[in-house]
Amino acid sequence: MSSPVIILLPQWAELILDGTKTAEVRGQNTHKRGTVLISRSGEKSIVGSVDIVDCEGPVTKERFEELRELHRVDGSIQTTRAHATDQDIPYKKTFIYHLKSPIRFETPIPFERKSGPVTWARFTGSVQTI
Repeated sequence: MSSPVIILLPQWAELILDGTKTAEVRGQNTHKRGTVLISRSGEKSIVGSVDIVDCEGPVTKERFEELRELHRVDGSIQTTRAHATDQDIPYKKTFIYHLKSPIRFETPIPFERKSGPVTWARFTGSVQTI
């Protein structure tokens, strides 16, 4: 069986796995719901999982601000995305993935994927969290 893997910057992966960050900011909508695996960008392992319970957007600047406590993207973070409209919101069309039930794996699972900028990958191995 194949499972979706979301690729996250290490600092965001850690906040999600700690339960501090309960919303992920992306430039694309997703129809994925349920459990997805988490891999940190630049690494070759799966470090945990989280449930995507909803996707909201595209959000306005005002809604992005209302959700700041959930997504943790603060004003000091500068975007390098050429398609962003300004520094207040990271993407021309910004979506919020609402997250629940993070699980940090005791032992990361080895995971090979294509290098480069990728949001989603597939994992075809077995996942045991205990």
